[in-house]
Amino acid sequence: MLKRDLRKVTLQCSEIEELNDIFYIFSLRIALGDQMARIDVGRFFVFVKSKFLSVKIKLATKDYVKEVKVRKGVFPRILYDIWINENKYDKVALPKLRLLQVTTDRKIYQPGEMARVLIVNLGRPGSQVDLNIYLNNNLFYRESVNVDDYGFAIFEFDDLEIGEYSVEVKSDGYVARSKFTVAPFKLSVLQASLRKYAIMDSYLSAIVELSKLNIPFSGICNVGLYCGFCNATIVKKNVEFKEGVAKVDFDISGHTGPFQLHFTLEDGTT
Repeated sequence: MLKRDLRKVTLQCSEIEELNDIFYIFSLRIALGDQMARIDVGRFFVFVKSKFLSVKIKLATKDYVKEVKVRKGVFPRILYDIWINENKYDKVALPKLRLLQVTTDRKIYQPGEMARVLIVNLGRPGSQVDLNIYLNNNLFYRESVNVDDYGFAIFEFDDLEIGEYSVEVKSDGYVARSKFTVAPFKLSVLQASLRKYAIMDSYLSAIVELSKLNIPFSGICNVGLYCGFCNATIVKKNVEFKEGVAKVDFDISGHTGPFQLHFTLEDGTT
């Protein structure tokens, strides 16, 4: 039975765990006789739940203060300073979103190619941002760029020199950065990957994926097994690939490896 002696009201507060998650919670339990009211205080909300007694809560903004009594409710800390009994939970602000971003259409370019820089400033559509481009940590190019009414802009510059580039944009105290590299490179026409393999009773069995110019290869491919100990290709066979996948089997009796698979198409591409 609920006792009327309110002097027996006690407050108990559990430890507050400092979590980065915005929904970390600590609990207050208001003990009134045998009955309990639960108050959970999160980073952005206060949750109240009581089976029998109403809980008095004071909500305050800079313009007014009001008191409410509830058994169950959710109160946003982003709108109010909140008092429960003698405990105050200050109004909090939502974290600011990073609305300024920059990136490039690729992360690596050949010398002399054109780079495209995509700038996004959703917080200030139609505004101007400062663009700085650094080559090997030295200022290489500087310009002011206007984003459109949707907050987007594309900036292009060509005749790229070999080196490491850093792109930096600034707007209203916010800074965003991105990096890319300019270096000579050559893409392989054939690209192979080993999906899985097994060696049992002197037999090597493997499932291989093969693509030509990034397209799954279908057709006949000559597959050779190279033995590192022998320093030679010990066996070759023609294998049919379907939609970029084939199974290959080799007898490796008398060989210790390490092994490699070599691929040659009928037109000589390796």
